[in-house]
Amino acid sequence: MFTFHSLLADAATSAPTSAPTTTTATTTATTAPASQPAAKNEAPPGFLQSPMFPMVLVIGVLWIFFFRAKKNQDKKRTDTLETLRPGPR
Repeated sequence: MFTFHSLLADAATSAPTSAPTTTTATTTATTAPASQPAAKNEAPPGFLQSPMFPMVLVIGVLWIFFFRAKKNQDKKRTDTLETLRPGPR
C-alpha cells in the first residue's frame, strides 16, 4: 500500500549521503501528530468555556439595566403626571 510515510521513507533511503537532507526533520514533524489521539473524540467545550458566554453575560447585564432604567423613568413620569392632574389644591 502506498502512503505518505512510505514515500518519505523511500526518499530518505534514496537520498545521496554527501548532501545534507532535511528529510529526518520532516519525517519527525509529520509523524508526531499521527501518534497523538485524534481530536474528534473530544467533547466540545461547555457553555461556560465558550467564547459566547461573556458576550451573552454582557448582553444580559445591559438588558437588565436597560429595563430597570425604563421602569424608573416610567415611575417618575407617572408621579409627575399625578401631580399635574387637576384636583383640590
